[in-house]
Amino acid sequence: MRAVGLPRRVGAEQQWDIPTGTILVGVAAVVLWALLAASPVGWVVASPLRAVQIMITGLVGPNPMILPHAVSSFSAAFIGFGLAIVVGVTWGIFLGISWYWRTVWEPIILSAYSIPKIILFPIFLFILGIGLWAQVSMAFIHAVFPIIVNVMTGVKEVNTTHVKVGHSFKANPWQMVTKIYFPSIALSLVVGLRMGFSFAILGVVLSELFASREGLGRLIMRRYAVLDVNTMFAAILLLFLVAFAGNFLFWALEKKLRGTR
Repeated sequence: MRAVGLPRRVGAEQQWDIPTGTILVGVAAVVLWALLAASPVGWVVASPLRAVQIMITGLVGPNPMILPHAVSSFSAAFIGFGLAIVVGVTWGIFLGISWYWRTVWEPIILSAYSIPKIILFPIFLFILGIGLWAQVSMAFIHAVFPIIVNVMTGVKEVNTTHVKVGHSFKANPWQMVTKIYFPSIALSLVVGLRMGFSFAILGVVLSELFASREGLGRLIMRRYAVLDVNTMFAAILLLFLVAFAGNFLFWALEKKLRGTR
């Protein structure tokens, strides 16, 4: 059977353009950063050029000090985010379809979504110990809730006519999900993934600030302790660039979906 709810046409505008306002805000932020570095408080603010130099050297130089920490942080973030996608999409579809179980679980999920997840980190440390999987658990627990909520909401609002069409063609559950629900909730899903990606990185960095052997959060705290602001800002810049790149990709996909409907 043919998928329903898919975009019907492709917009003529370029879907990957960065808004002019975003570029201007970015330029203004860099200028402000440079001014602060040149001001009397510059001893606690690294210059943008110096931060970029240290970041590049720390990643690809002969003694890449930042690279092991970056690998540790982003490995945990991507693994946790991947697990959150599997669990969040599956659970979100199930709750969106089932009125009874949605009524049971929705208040619990929304309440858990609103509390700071860092309070669970000591429990993960007791169970998993200090290391990769404690950070993965924090990435997962931060990312999974926005995915569940957005998918559940999207499925709940799927056009009932589309669902009836699927049943009239005697579609099996897999066909209903892939041909009816996924095309209809594509936009909600991308929004949830965009939020989940950001929260996954946030969860990893927060956990590293409290207890970890390595990672960008740990590196930032160590450099802060010895007032090495150059390396500290280089690590912060790297985190920002990766988070921005991921958000930009999801934003571009979201924009494309919005423009083709």
